[in-house]
Amino acid sequence: MPKFILVLLLAILSSLYLRAGEVEIRYHLQGVKEVYFVWGVNDWNPVEQGPPGTVRSNKVMRTPMLKENDEFILKITLPPGNVIDYFFNFTRNEGPLGLKVEYYGYNNQPGQKFFHTSSDSSRLIKIKQDNNYLSPQKDLSRPEYAGFIFIAFAFTALLLFFYRKYYLKLPSEPVNQKAFFVSASVTLLCFLFLIRAYITKLLLQFLIRPSVFPLLLKTFLQDFLYAGLLIIIFAILFFTREKARKYILSTYVFFIFISLVIALINSKLIQVLGKPFNFQWLYYS
Repeated sequence: MPKFILVLLLAILSSLYLRAGEVEIRYHLQGVKEVYFVWGVNDWNPVEQGPPGTVRSNKVMRTPMLKENDEFILKITLPPGNVIDYFFNFTRNEGPLGLKVEYYGYNNQPGQKFFHTSSDSSRLIKIKQDNNYLSPQKDLSRPEYAGFIFIAFAFTALLLFFYRKYYLKLPSEPVNQKAFFVSASVTLLCFLFLIRAYITKLLLQFLIRPSVFPLLLKTFLQDFLYAGLLIIIFAILFFTREKARKYILSTYVFFIFISLVIALINSKLIQVLGKPFNFQWLYYS
């Protein structure tokens, strides 16, 4: 009989010890409609059954959180002795263009990228996201709505063309060589600026927060010096040799095309090899 009582007491104590603890997480974030809890257990391992809506994606689990005012709530029940590893994932509109940007919400504590919470006892965890620890999921590969912008500009240009030619019946004018030279130069500067913004991964930040424009200009300095030197050389030739302006413009456009192609190749090489395009590579190619 005493042995039976002892075994019964041990069973009760062990059941109390192994009783799952409920961890309630409240994530405070404004301006967001939906937040996903990205998590794992004991170094990002999945569990057999998570809260409702949990799916496995890229070796981690994703669970939608319940919105309550400016807080997002999730309750997880696990046996004691486990550690929940997690961060947050959400999308919100940013910048004057209303760009949809997907973010990872990381730990606010310096030196700790992810959040870690023990399941040894039931507890309430409140987290207020610091914007300094928000990280875009990926850089902007192409601006959203770029296709619509291109179609809008092309359609407007066609309308102006048909309006001038068939409605106003204006005679065709020869190409203004000076205007063409200025337009080509401005195009070169604009494209080099955008390519540099893409390489430095400041394009997305610039579209979200235009206040980073001075930093973007600083990274554009070398491209500006190159484009300025090219423009000055061909400007001197263009204005001093009036009879050969047609050939000078053709050569100038060719150099602009080559410069932009090399700039695009350079952006891809930096991503793949981590090294910029140089003259030695151009020579051997």
